[in-house]
Amino acid sequence: MMKGKKFLAAAGLAVSLTFGGTALPVLAAEQAPAVQQAAVVDAKAQLSKDLASLAEYNKGTMAFDMDLSSPLLSLCYKGSLSFNVEPKMAAKGTLAMEMIVPGAPSSIEQSAFYMQESDKDLTVYVQKADKSWEKTVAEKKEQKKTVDQTVDQALAVDLMKCTKEVTLGSSEGSKQSYLVTLDGKKFYPYLFQLLELDKKDAKDKKAAKDTEQLKKVLQSMGDIEYTVTIDRKEHMMTDLHANLTTQMRKALTSLLKEQKMTAEDEKGLLEIINGSTLEISFSGRKLESESDLNVPADVAAKAKLTDAKMPGVLPKVLPAGKK
Repeated sequence: MMKGKKFLAAAGLAVSLTFGGTALPVLAAEQAPAVQQAAVVDAKAQLSKDLASLAEYNKGTMAFDMDLSSPLLSLCYKGSLSFNVEPKMAAKGTLAMEMIVPGAPSSIEQSAFYMQESDKDLTVYVQKADKSWEKTVAEKKEQKKTVDQTVDQALAVDLMKCTKEVTLGSSEGSKQSYLVTLDGKKFYPYLFQLLELDKKDAKDKKAAKDTEQLKKVLQSMGDIEYTVTIDRKEHMMTDLHANLTTQMRKALTSLLKEQKMTAEDEKGLLEIINGSTLEISFSGRKLESESDLNVPADVAAKAKLTDAKMPGVLPKVLPAGKK
């Protein structure tokens, strides 16, 4: 049986933490310094434990919302993923993008997808713009590390090594909120390693140049703050809110400085950058109906097989079938 519950939890969390966030109410300032320090230490240890417990989130629904606003246009991405990983992974999701340009009608693009696991592989069905379907198949492979070991390392060890500070936020029932500060000097190199961006063909000069430029951009973004709420009883991340406006502006400004242009053009682009905002949020809840995850018969029958490769992280976390 594929232990996909840990893969899904890790994937959702890794993406969430990549985007940073906003602040929650912190402890009262009038508290004694010694008490505050103890609370920070306790909060970090508690968060580490709660992050590790997310590996037990084996079925549910996660939603994603990203809003980018600028003087030129506004983009809104919305997505959802419902999944159940036992006894075999089954999932379905939707994606929607709305683009708004001042003075023009809004443009909306929508898509849907399904994921189905068998003993030997994982098949992903994706709906194209013309409403037709295509499918991609990823074969499971034996791994040196089990999925459990890989994800436990990411959730309980690696991310906490990148964490500079943790403060307890609000608490309601089994739900606990945290304000977390990630150390940019540690997190971005970890992100680079996680995405294996250094392993591209060294002979490809353009790819190497792009990689170095991306490193500079990431290094310019600084620390990241995010708020996350975890249901400690259900082992589920119920909310994560991100405001990446500052990080986005720093990244775009860094890219702009690498370009050759007149001072007037640079000034105009900087005005656009500094007038842009970026906010992202995630939410999680229990799965309402497992039967909805089945691939419709007409989709399975009509989907055209493609040779497109899965994202690099997928094959690595798909162990071979149980022997």
